[in-house]
Amino acid sequence: RWWEYTEEELRQLVTDFKQKDYPLSVLVIDMDWHTVKTGDPRNEGWTGYSWNRDLFPDPKAFLKWAHEQGLYVTLNLHPASGCWAHEESYSAFAEYMGLDPQKKTPIEFDCTDEKFMRGYFDFLHRPHEDIGIDFWWIDWQHGSHSAVAHADPLFILNHYHALDRARDQSQRPFVFSRWPGLGGHRYPIGFSGDTYVSWDSLQFQPYHTATSAN
Repeated sequence: RWWEYTEEELRQLVTDFKQKDYPLSVLVIDMDWHTVKTGDPRNEGWTGYSWNRDLFPDPKAFLKWAHEQGLYVTLNLHPASGCWAHEESYSAFAEYMGLDPQKKTPIEFDCTDEKFMRGYFDFLHRPHEDIGIDFWWIDWQHGSHSAVAHADPLFILNHYHALDRARDQSQRPFVFSRWPGLGGHRYPIGFSGDTYVSWDSLQFQPYHTATSAN
């Protein structure tokens, strides 16, 4: 559920699951893991790649603890706004893209640009994977149009995130994501999006996941 969980609240939640003997294998952390108050009125804060240190003062230690509990950890992404100057990785990414970091020009998201996509993974994702993030939750909500006709950004993101995770052939090529259309089942572990709070809805979720995704 979308909630501004603190690190301590998540630790307690995992402990509660263990005490009640409820099975738990993956910790899914929604968008407030990253900074949402950017200080720029043009940026609503949905896209982010820098940890919110008020909620997670020591991300590396927290992820180490989660792994010690036998959990995989995934983070929510809304990548459509690109990379803005408040991000910790902005300067290095901007220089890579040929921009002057001092001008603080936002790096626009373009999934059809090979150079951008290489930087997208190298600068925005790899640092988090290096400290323990296991895979990513692509929560794309920004339509099906891109710079290339008929190229759906969600389909492209699912494809490249899957390939990137399997880049050294040590992990399965998958991503936790929405369904992008016909053929999209080959990449993600799908999720239903927002649901109703009911037992009938909960009962339907395993069927939905098993039949609509890989």
